[in-house]
Amino acid sequence: MGGGFARRDPFTVAAQAVPAAHDASPALNGEAILVRVSHYWPPLGQPNCGEFINQVCVSRMASGEPWEDWVDKAIACPLEWEFGTRLVIAGREWVCMDHGGAIAIQDGIAWVDMLTPVALYDYGTIVEAVRLSE
Repeated sequence: MGGGFARRDPFTVAAQAVPAAHDASPALNGEAILVRVSHYWPPLGQPNCGEFINQVCVSRMASGEPWEDWVDKAIACPLEWEFGTRLVIAGREWVCMDHGGAIAIQDGIAWVDMLTPVALYDYGTIVEAVRLSE
Protein backbone atom coordinates (compact mmCIF):
# COMPACT_ATOMS: atom_id res chain seq x y z
CA MET A 1 0.00 0.00 0.00
CA GLY A 2 1.28 3.41 -0.91
CA GLY A 3 -0.16 6.70 0.03
CA GLY A 4 -1.27 9.53 -2.11
CA PHE A 5 -0.39 10.96 -5.45
CA ALA A 6 2.92 11.58 -7.12
CA ARG A 7 1.56 14.57 -9.03
CA ARG A 8 -0.66 17.58 -8.38
CA ASP A 9 -4.31 17.01 -9.13
CA PRO A 10 -6.78 19.35 -10.84
CA PHE A 11 -8.84 19.51 -7.63
CA THR A 12 -5.99 20.76 -5.44
CA VAL A 13 -6.93 23.88 -3.51
CA ALA A 14 -3.52 24.80 -2.12
CA ALA A 15 -0.41 23.11 -0.88
CA GLN A 16 0.01 24.05 2.75
CA ALA A 17 0.69 22.78 6.24
CA VAL A 18 -2.60 22.73 8.09
CA PRO A 19 -2.59 23.21 11.87
CA ALA A 20 -4.11 20.52 14.06
CA ALA A 21 -7.64 20.93 15.33
CA HIS A 22 -6.42 21.03 18.94
CA ASP A 23 -3.14 21.36 20.79
CA ALA A 24 -2.90 17.67 21.80
CA SER A 25 -2.28 16.56 18.19
CA PRO A 26 0.78 17.23 16.06
CA ALA A 27 0.35 19.55 13.09
CA LEU A 28 -1.09 17.95 9.98
CA ASN A 29 1.31 18.14 7.07
CA GLY A 30 -0.57 17.87 3.86
CA GLU A 31 -2.38 19.46 1.01
CA ALA A 32 -5.81 21.07 1.31
CA ILE A 33 -8.21 19.74 -1.33
CA LEU A 34 -11.93 19.76 -1.95
CA VAL A 35 -13.87 16.50 -1.92
CA ARG A 36 -17.53 15.67 -2.50
CA VAL A 37 -18.74 13.34 0.25
CA SER A 38 -21.25 10.59 0.66
CA HIS A 39 -21.41 7.57 2.95
CA TYR A 40 -22.14 3.89 2.69
CA TRP A 41 -23.13 1.27 5.22
CA PRO A 42 -22.77 -2.38 4.07
CA PRO A 43 -25.38 -3.84 6.49
CA LEU A 44 -28.03 -2.02 4.41
CA GLY A 45 -27.39 -4.35 1.46
CA GLN A 46 -27.34 -3.19 -2.16
CA PRO A 47 -25.87 -0.86 -3.38
CA ASN A 48 -23.81 -0.58 -0.17
CA CYS A 49 -22.67 -4.21 -0.31
CA GLY A 50 -21.65 -6.31 -3.30
CA GLU A 51 -22.52 -9.67 -1.75
CA PHE A 52 -25.41 -9.67 0.73
CA ILE A 53 -26.36 -13.15 1.99
CA ASN A 54 -29.03 -13.86 4.63
CA GLN A 55 -29.14 -10.17 5.60
CA VAL A 56 -25.35 -10.08 6.13
CA CYS A 57 -22.78 -8.25 4.01
CA VAL A 58 -20.05 -10.79 3.27
CA SER A 59 -18.17 -8.62 0.77
CA ARG A 60 -14.69 -7.30 1.35
CA MET A 61 -13.56 -3.87 0.26
CA ALA A 62 -11.72 -3.54 -3.06
CA SER A 63 -8.43 -3.54 -1.11
CA GLY A 64 -9.25 -7.06 0.15
CA GLU A 65 -9.74 -5.88 3.73
CA PRO A 66 -12.91 -6.78 5.66
CA TRP A 67 -15.15 -3.72 5.90
CA GLU A 68 -15.97 -4.48 9.55
CA ASP A 69 -12.37 -3.65 10.56
CA TRP A 70 -12.54 -0.21 8.95
CA VAL A 71 -15.83 1.33 10.13
CA ASP A 72 -15.43 5.09 10.66
CA LYS A 73 -11.89 4.88 9.19
CA ALA A 74 -12.18 3.84 5.52
CA ILE A 75 -13.31 5.69 2.43
CA ALA A 76 -14.11 4.52 -1.04
CA CYS A 77 -12.15 6.78 -3.37
CA PRO A 78 -11.63 7.24 -7.12
CA LEU A 79 -9.68 4.57 -9.00
CA GLU A 80 -6.90 7.12 -9.60
CA TRP A 81 -6.12 7.12 -5.86
CA GLU A 82 -3.94 4.40 -4.37
CA PHE A 83 -5.14 2.30 -1.48
CA GLY A 84 -3.61 3.81 1.64
CA THR A 85 -4.16 7.43 0.57
CA ARG A 86 -5.00 9.30 3.77
CA LEU A 87 -7.32 12.27 4.19
CA VAL A 88 -8.46 14.25 7.19
CA ILE A 89 -12.13 15.18 6.93
CA ALA A 90 -14.08 16.71 9.81
CA GLY A 91 -11.03 16.37 12.06
CA ARG A 92 -10.83 12.61 11.55
CA GLU A 93 -8.36 10.57 9.49
CA TRP A 94 -9.81 8.41 6.71
CA VAL A 95 -7.92 5.87 4.58
CA CYS A 96 -8.69 4.93 0.99
CA MET A 97 -9.48 1.21 1.24
CA ASP A 98 -12.27 0.81 -1.30
CA HIS A 99 -13.41 1.83 -4.77
CA GLY A 100 -16.88 1.95 -6.24
CA GLY A 101 -18.50 2.42 -9.62
CA ALA A 102 -19.91 5.86 -8.80
CA ILE A 103 -16.80 7.03 -6.93
CA ALA A 104 -15.02 9.22 -9.45
CA ILE A 105 -13.59 12.64 -10.03
CA GLN A 106 -16.42 14.90 -11.21
CA ASP A 107 -15.86 18.46 -12.37
CA GLY A 108 -12.35 18.29 -10.90
CA ILE A 109 -13.55 17.26 -7.43
CA ALA A 110 -13.16 13.71 -6.12
CA TRP A 111 -16.06 11.85 -4.56
CA VAL A 112 -15.20 10.03 -1.35
CA ASP A 113 -17.66 7.62 0.21
CA MET A 114 -17.19 7.31 3.98
CA LEU A 115 -17.70 3.87 5.54
CA THR A 116 -19.85 4.91 8.46
CA PRO A 117 -23.35 4.02 9.71
CA VAL A 118 -24.43 7.67 9.84
CA ALA A 119 -23.68 10.35 7.25
CA LEU A 120 -21.49 13.17 8.53
CA TYR A 121 -22.72 15.48 5.75
CA ASP A 122 -25.62 15.65 3.34
CA TYR A 123 -25.07 13.59 0.19
CA GLY A 124 -22.83 15.39 -2.30
CA THR A 125 -21.66 18.15 0.05
CA ILE A 126 -18.31 19.60 -1.01
CA VAL A 127 -15.94 19.93 1.95
CA GLU A 128 -12.30 20.79 2.47
CA ALA A 129 -10.04 17.89 3.35
CA VAL A 130 -6.34 17.52 3.96
CA ARG A 131 -4.51 14.87 1.97
CA LEU A 132 -1.75 13.77 4.32
CA SER A 133 1.85 13.46 3.21
CA GLU A 134 3.51 10.08 3.24
